Amino acid sequence: MPVAKVFVRKPSPSFRMALSGHPDKNSIDFDLACKQHLAYAEALEGIGLSVEYLPPLDDCPDGPFVEDVSVVFDAFAIACPMTELSRQSEAVSVLERIKTMRPVIELPSGCKMDGGDVLRTEKSIFIGVSKRTNRQAIEALAKLSPIPVHAVPVTKGLHLKSAVSCLSEDVLLVDRSCVDPELFPKFRSIEISPEDGYAANVLRVGDVLILPAGYPKVRAIIQKEDLFRKIIELDMSEFEKADGGLTCLSIFI
Repeated sequence: MPVAKVFVRKPSPSFRMALSGHPDKNSIDFDLACKQHLAYAEALEGIGLSVEYLPPLDDCPDGPFVEDVSVVFDAFAIACPMTELSRQSEAVSVLERIKTMRPVIELPSGCKMDGGDVLRTEKSIFIGVSKRTNRQAIEALAKLSPIPVHAVPVTKGLHLKSAVSCLSEDVLLVDRSCVDPELFPKFRSIEISPEDGYAANVLRVGDVLILPAGYPKVRAIIQKEDLFRKIIELDMSEFEKADGGLTCLSIFI
């Protein structure tokens, strides 16, 4: 189904207090983060997507990371029961908007899940067993999913998609230090070094790829695959400090 909307949310001044384990989290530059977020939205618009801004949330430091709130399928959406209490109020405005386009299903009590742990491919869904997502949620989503669901332990890092991205229907970009590539047996894995690990999270939109700026080795590896008409590099420094990546900043419908 074609993408009709991309939802994003601008950072608020409280973004400086976003949940993060990054060593430079205390040096987040709010003004620069706003400029980087605008460049992100403009890049999406530049490749023909319709970008809609969700209401700003002054009391939600992690508000820009809208991906974690919901997993959207063609016929319905899942409301993600997020682990972090400080993030749960982010969901209301996102889900209200999604409900105008899809039925929204709640997972059973006890389930914990962030959308950043859900990697969708053409024929399978991989869900990270992480600090933010438990097996109970994975089992519940598997009963609803129209395609097979597989649990993948995340040994390091925040989310599965922090370490794995889908470049095509059969090629993955993987940081082995966080996730075992052998857990994706039907895919060819392109492995990147741990020092380039932040660039494992990329955003694919058709034949265009958006890549964090500053990772020439990763760009060269991807270019050799000849999968994309265009590669766009975006500075994501302030979002990296907040433990957020490219995919974290949007929900595609």
